[in-house]
Amino acid sequence: MNVDQFTGAATQTATQFVIAQEKIGLLLGTGGKTFKRIGSLFKVHIHLTSGHHQSGEWVSIYGKEDDRARAKEYIMSMCNPMVEEKIPYSADLHEHLVGKGGKTHRYLESNSSAVITFSTACTGPNEHTAHVR
Repeated sequence: MNVDQFTGAATQTATQFVIAQEKIGLLLGTGGKTFKRIGSLFKVHIHLTSGHHQSGEWVSIYGKEDDRARAKEYIMSMCNPMVEEKIPYSADLHEHLVGKGGKTHRYLESNSSAVITFSTACTGPNEHTAHVR
């Protein structure tokens, strides 16, 4: 947190970047669910500003520096994945990977900034798939 040199009021530094217009729906999710989840996961506040950039929308992330960096990396992984991997795993491991109430899943995502989705449908005999971006 910084202090305005003229007013002495506390100000917060933001991490800002642009995401493509066609990725906004992905970032928001149904009813804003994904947008809220990212804020909660990384303990940040996210603000979108439309119409100020020709190729997309400005994303501003407020919070602690390391939390902002991890949230930005997560959003970039979701919107523009550099690597995508599908990893099969035994159905027996599903509840351990997701964790009670999704706790392990949230831990994995918040500490790695990887976007991880788990398939509930079996992809083979007694096998599920994790999609990691």
